[in-house]
Amino acid sequence: MNDAVPVLTLLAGIGLGAVAAWLLLRAKIRHAFDRGGSEAGAEMAALSERLSGRDETIEQLRGRADGPTRSASELSGAYAEAIDYDLIKTLASGQ
Repeated sequence: MNDAVPVLTLLAGIGLGAVAAWLLLRAKIRHAFDRGGSEAGAEMAALSERLSGRDETIEQLRGRADGPTRSASELSGAYAEAIDYDLIKTLASGQ
């Protein structure tokens, strides 16, 4: 029994020290966690804003890229109509 007292005292000291350290560090840990969450929120907002700006740029560039394609297809359609009109006019005149 005499040998158990120092061991039990050591275990009690370790337990009390762990509880005291947890109580002291709990506030620091909570503060660091909250600060990290707020920083992450700000970073997410900045990244979201950059992403929406990039989406707008992509849409503008797509609009510019579609313009020449649309113009070319409109011209192609107008050219086909003109050829058909000339062909009909030629056939109608009997030549």
